[in-house]
Amino acid sequence: MTASEITRLVVVGVWAIATVAVAMSAHPCGYGMNSEDVGFRMWSGDDDSWNVSGALDLINAGTFQAALVSAARSSTTLRLRFVELRFVDLAGVQAIADITEMIPGLSLTVATPSNSFRRCWRMLGYDETCPRVEIVG
Repeated sequence: MTASEITRLVVVGVWAIATVAVAMSAHPCGYGMNSEDVGFRMWSGDDDSWNVSGALDLINAGTFQAALVSAARSSTTLRLRFVELRFVDLAGVQAIADITEMIPGLSLTVATPSNSFRRCWRMLGYDETCPRVEIVG
């Protein structure tokens, strides 16, 4: 799914249910519609945050971005917590950077990222070009 397709879904208020259901779940284990392995899982945390585990890469970055858009629909603040996130490539980092550009007024916090994620974020200049994304913990 392209950024413009995701933006169009947000603007017209359409939920990409089939795409998002594969990645988002109420539990970190997959059951039913969530049993397909897309490489990562995203589930609601205890404190108005979203937990992410697995790996984010070119193959699943579009699905991850669709999950972020759906999670962001109910708030102007989105908090991601990396829980056993094994790998994030450039496409995964880009999906995180792009979400605040796609949704005006959204602030994003990334909690507990790995040192390699932090290093990539800074090397790509996102610490300066994405002021509404805060890296903590």
